[in-house]
Amino acid sequence: MVEIKKILVPIDFSDFSIRALKYGVALARHFGAKICLLHVISQELLNEIKTVRGFLGEDDPPGEFLERKKRDINEKIQKIVNGETDQTLFEGQLIEVGIPAEEIIRVAKERKVDLIVIGTHGRSGVSHILMGSVAERVVRRSPCPVLSVRGKE
Repeated sequence: MVEIKKILVPIDFSDFSIRALKYGVALARHFGAKICLLHVISQELLNEIKTVRGFLGEDDPPGEFLERKKRDINEKIQKIVNGETDQTLFEGQLIEVGIPAEEIIRVAKERKVDLIVIGTHGRSGVSHILMGSVAERVVRRSPCPVLSVRGKE
């Protein structure tokens, strides 16, 4: 029988990732597993925000903006965890900075997770070619099985 003890659920607070979390919670209950939530702050987006803030004269001391952002994200994650009836399912909450797919894969390896449950937006056509998909990159390079949960249409 397949043993699933650690489930990684990347979350970006979109409807897609919240839907994936619901699957992660159901699977954790079924297998008696623990969930680690991961939010990745895109380094590229962070650089763009810093540039715009600097241009507008809103330059923070080094690291202050990022720390404030991490606190805000941590509060959002805590609200999600507090909203679940069984909070003992949650083992960790991570906030990383980098390229989302790469950070998800790195954390999965480091934490030796058994399953990644990730939301996907179901892009197709030109937008998929231009933007790619974090979920697709994770599926292709993950060290463990990945459950890709598509959002409702």
